[in-house]
Amino acid sequence: MTMNSNHVVGRRWGTAFLIVCIAITLGGVGLLGRTVIFRCRSTVAQAQVIEIETKIENSRVGVYRPVFSFVSSQGNMVVHSDYGWSQCPYKVGDIIKIRYDTKTPSYAKIDSFGAMWADGFVVTGFGLLLTLFTLGWLYLWRRATNQKS
Repeated sequence: MTMNSNHVVGRRWGTAFLIVCIAITLGGVGLLGRTVIFRCRSTVAQAQVIEIETKIENSRVGVYRPVFSFVSSQGNMVVHSDYGWSQCPYKVGDIIKIRYDTKTPSYAKIDSFGAMWADGFVVTGFGLLLTLFTLGWLYLWRRATNQKS
């Protein structure tokens, strides 16, 4: 390959990777937006932790998901499990604050930063980090190929 064809191939791969990074970032922003909409439309309630689901993988890593029950605004008892942690901050019998969708009470989340916001911030942050890395790489690569020309 000639220098010019390497330049075109490198630019295409870099641009394609940049598009993927931006898509990841937008996906994270979408998760954050979904959380904002859920918080605006949801109702706050008190729930009681009735069980801790445990999933052990490779006999070392565990994921603990609290199962909680609450009474919806329609008077129905709802049982739901939520976000899992490697170390569950709740125990059976704890009273916790949750948010649930009044139209679909089975869609409920524990009202905490980790349960509500963590996925959106992690994906958005990861996407931004990759985007900045890719932009820096493209800039340095372009500068290096222009100096060789």
